[in-house]
Amino acid sequence: MVESRFPFVRAARRCCVFLLPLFWLLASVVSAQNTGLKELPPEYQPNSDYESWFTDLEKSVDERWPDRVLERYAEELARKDYLGALRGLADEFRIAPWPTHGDLKARFQTRMDRVIDEFEKARAEAGVDGKLETREQRDALLAALNDRRVGTQSLLPEMARPAGGGAADLELVFFAGTLDDPDDPSEMIRTYQVDTSNDTFELLVPRDLMRDLRLRAEGVRAVLQHFVEPVQSAAFETIRLADAQWTNYLKNGYSQYPWEALINGKLWTFSEFDPPNQQLILLHPTIGFEASTGSLDHLVADEVINVELLGYVGYYGDEYEHFFGGSIAASLRNDVDPGIGFVLHWNKSFSAGVSWHDLDDDGDPFDDEPAVYMSFDLFRYVQTEGPAFKSKYDRVRALMPK
Repeated sequence: MVESRFPFVRAARRCCVFLLPLFWLLASVVSAQNTGLKELPPEYQPNSDYESWFTDLEKSVDERWPDRVLERYAEELARKDYLGALRGLADEFRIAPWPTHGDLKARFQTRMDRVIDEFEKARAEAGVDGKLETREQRDALLAALNDRRVGTQSLLPEMARPAGGGAADLELVFFAGTLDDPDDPSEMIRTYQVDTSNDTFELLVPRDLMRDLRLRAEGVRAVLQHFVEPVQSAAFETIRLADAQWTNYLKNGYSQYPWEALINGKLWTFSEFDPPNQQLILLHPTIGFEASTGSLDHLVADEVINVELLGYVGYYGDEYEHFFGGSIAASLRNDVDPGIGFVLHWNKSFSAGVSWHDLDDDGDPFDDEPAVYMSFDLFRYVQTEGPAFKSKYDRVRALMPK
């Protein structure tokens, strides 16, 4: 009786009879696609290049693509409105349709909002409203971001061990720990699990949703990277410059004997990122040759040991690639009495100078012709970096990219 008065009810029932098995079939197909996998899709692999997930055409039209994100928010980035760009990305995800796993979307949305809030707090704490102006601002911002666990990788998945997992049970997860407690796994989103009985994988987040999460994270990372890149570039340039200066000072500068390195290490004020640009020369022996200037017709070069009694060398150039200095030196030859003179330094391989010997034994060497002196730094192999210098130099070297 009811069916005759309401024919659409009968039609609806017939449709249900026909469609329900189809829905179950589709559900079983989707479920089958997410279970029993012998190999993980690239979206679930930590080092997968996300650019290989799409064709060039898909990249050009997908609004989530990081390059497209930077294009769409170019105006905000140009005026340093990073918070505007980040909040725009968060709002886009907020209204994006998700057919299933709404709880995962809500957890990701919560973390995205928190990362943006913490970024704002860190920037305010460092006193940075827009562009970084000083090294102090840069250092303060990096410290604030690190303290709050906010960075360009904040939303990206990482390999971690789920609760109850063994030492080798690492999986790709989102949010291995909370912002407040890195060891708290309560916000963790597991993306798959391993069936050890047959060495297969079950996807806990469907592939299209996994791709969406990773692209949303990459979009936020692209904006944060746009902000942090000048910071990172400046930091790397500081490290690179310090490394070059230390290398030129210790390896390519004027050599230092152990006692000289010890004295110079205590004499000058320096740090790992601000190497000394000067050095004292003290009792520094070298081997060279002297040639008399009295007669060019009878020019004879004699071997000589030169002991630089006291001197000074200064370094200049952005990387300390040049140096210049001089010293007072005693000249020791086996055919005449010791002489006195001075030596100029401008090259790491040799130095040149003049010296006077008392050739006529009248007690005054300066009334005799001077000798031209050239030395070769054959003792460079016994030079030392000095403990004070080496610790700073090693610290800088450790920060250089391998």
